[in-house]
Amino acid sequence: AVSVPPCRAALAATAGHGHGVTRCCPGQWPLALNRLLVERRELLPLAGSAGSCRRRVVLPLADPRAAHVARVLQLRDGDTMRVGVLNGGADDEGEVRWLWPSGSAGRWARSESRQLRPERLTTQELQQALESEESLPEALELSFEEGASELPPPPRVDLLLAPPPQDRLKRLLPQLAQLGVGTIILCNAKGVDSRTLGMKWLSDPEVLGELLVQGLVQSGDTAVPRVVLARRLRRFLEEGELDELLPRGGRCLRLFVSAQGQRMFELASEPSAATAAEPDSEPPRVLLAVGPDGGWQEPGEAELFTNAGFKPLSLGPRGLSVEAAACAALALASGASRRWAAAGGH
Repeated sequence: AVSVPPCRAALAATAGHGHGVTRCCPGQWPLALNRLLVERRELLPLAGSAGSCRRRVVLPLADPRAAHVARVLQLRDGDTMRVGVLNGGADDEGEVRWLWPSGSAGRWARSESRQLRPERLTTQELQQALESEESLPEALELSFEEGASELPPPPRVDLLLAPPPQDRLKRLLPQLAQLGVGTIILCNAKGVDSRTLGMKWLSDPEVLGELLVQGLVQSGDTAVPRVVLARRLRRFLEEGELDELLPRGGRCLRLFVSAQGQRMFELASEPSAATAAEPDSEPPRVLLAVGPDGGWQEPGEAELFTNAGFKPLSLGPRGLSVEAAACAALALASGASRRWAAAGGH
């Protein structure tokens, strides 16, 4: 497994606007607008908060997150925004306060709270407008109560994925994190470029963290998915490596995407040990296996999955890219899991 602490550059996203995305400085990825995320190591002591869940963080204005709050959201002292701690709690009412250098007027000269500039302005024009202030604050201070706001329930879906080429994989990982997934297993298979899993960035927690947090700031969640590399599919399935990582148990439903399978609604309606109702039980955990663009090899790889306890899942008659198949299967499985939870486990 690859531990994935988030890269600081990947946290530059803030709260407030449904599913919008705004342009950002060259060399940075677009800023999603649903939650500002901080690392736990960035938290500072808050006076009088001993033993409480009150948190405080100070971000210099040069930090892309602070610059975004100032330039695009234009939040001012006393305004609130959605804040979260990676792999921790969140608060939808985090309080904003700007810290000014000594000797300055201690206030914004030209811009008012939440008075957003027209969207037609370019990022460069927005930056120039911000710099036209007579003086600028040194830093953004946010105070919030970790855990004050409810987050989406932890994902009960994991994904075993035959990855596309690296450029496509880099675009896909944020989408998977955005949809919600517990563990992502990247595995070699017939039809996968053998060089993909050897790419250095896949073993770099900073790069992986940056890609995954891109999806989290859009979704508003804080839970960073776990990423695991499995270089040999046969050994991973036959020698117990998968069972050790994600035990099959009685409350786990394993599915592999196949043109010969059943549709999700058919599988979800079938009574089974995995989906049977039990008092006070959690809904089953779903493990999806999505093959490369051409699908899993028939019959070889399909037999490996069947022997490992997987059932075939059909996504319909259309040929799908691995990206479309992964996102569709993940969305369907997440929806089925929520329905099982609402129905008391079945």
